[in-house]
Amino acid sequence: MWAEIIYWIGVLCCIWCVYDLFARKRSIETPLKVLLALVLLFFSWIGIVVYLLFIRDKMK
Repeated sequence: MWAEIIYWIGVLCCIWCVYDLFARKRSIETPLKVLLALVLLFFSWIGIVVYLLFIRDKMK
């Protein structure tokens, strides 16, 4: 049961990060956005942490 809850929290966080990537980061090219979105979805929790700590603030 706990694993399922953690899984769904991770899915929701990934969706939020992908939305943030496509809605707010207009200065980067679309292929890079798609690549980052795939990395976020494939590496759920690790991708979220890397995106929020390192990538999000560096892109404008």
